[in-house]
Amino acid sequence: MERNEGQWFVLHALSGHEYKVRENIETALRQSDVKFPVYEVVVPVEYLFETKKGDKTHPVRRKVYPGYVFARMDLYSADGVMNEQLWFFMRGVQGVIGFIGGNDHPMPLSPVEAADLCRYLDAGDGEKPQQVAKPPVAVGDTVRLTDGPFMGVQGSVIKIDVERGKLEVQVSMFGRLVETEAEFWQVERDDSDLA
Repeated sequence: MERNEGQWFVLHALSGHEYKVRENIETALRQSDVKFPVYEVVVPVEYLFETKKGDKTHPVRRKVYPGYVFARMDLYSADGVMNEQLWFFMRGVQGVIGFIGGNDHPMPLSPVEAADLCRYLDAGDGEKPQQVAKPPVAVGDTVRLTDGPFMGVQGSVIKIDVERGKLEVQVSMFGRLVETEAEFWQVERDDSDLA
């Protein structure tokens, strides 16, 4: 999509209501008697796969910047004068808390920031999710294995492979330390020793 017109501005929105705020802005623009130079209103998302109970095909859509909505618009004229009518209009939409980057005189995203933002927008809903799983623990954490041949055994995480969704856990077996591999869903943090 061509994005030659306008500059990107960041609006602080009620957390958890980003999609509703985007919808409120779009509805208000359609219903307005004034034709405001707002070209696009977006909530950037990324598409990931999460590992849940061994199922690696669980797609998840996550907001990249929770609590923020982005609008591409002409808030300033070519000579740098702010369109105060547009500024008041955007601030008055239900759910918009204000502009980021100077609420009274908002600054647009830099070209580098705008390019980074567009990376998420150009993907669209059709992009294949990335194989990313968030590890439930960190190296050195004490865990209890919840599945497999070592079920119920306590161990220590010694390595995390995020791409494969696997951990290496060191457990004590017959008086010896043994390393075993487990998927993220096969372990749970064990904080019982911390009490």
